[in-house]
Amino acid sequence: MAQGPQPPVAQAIQLARTRLHSDMARLAFLAALLWPVGGTPEVVELHSFTWTLTNGNGSISVEVANATNTHLNLMQAGVLQGDPYYRDNELYWNWVANETWTYNTSFVSTAEMLARTSQVLRCQVDTVSTVFLNGREVGRTLDDFIVSEFDVTGLLAGTGAANTV
Repeated sequence: MAQGPQPPVAQAIQLARTRLHSDMARLAFLAALLWPVGGTPEVVELHSFTWTLTNGNGSISVEVANATNTHLNLMQAGVLQGDPYYRDNELYWNWVANETWTYNTSFVSTAEMLARTSQVLRCQVDTVSTVFLNGREVGRTLDDFIVSEFDVTGLLAGTGAANTV
């Protein structure tokens, strides 16, 4: 018995499965390529630094403990008051979603860090972002539930110099 065309939902599910398997194969291949040959990489854990959160025009700039969630960080800094789920607060806070936000931090390169055969920048950012190290794009994040790691070998500043993220 011949089957007719698949409904759109079934087509989408099949396409997602195909892409998932293809992406998993690419990820496994990429992981094999990035595995350090000359020892373990130096991993810079960004969540342990103090960050500055700034909006696009610079009118809001606050220090935050973790660069994870703009709304939460603005609540902790006192910029947003109250409960986001109370009455119409989500409407009053809609301006936050319409801003471009930047998280910045810095860390100093050590001789031990630079002596490793590879350096990896590790971060976990809520939502979509572009990550820069010393003004150079090193990667992009897509999901808060995924820890992102970027190979920054050869991109760190010299011993004792500051690196900006």
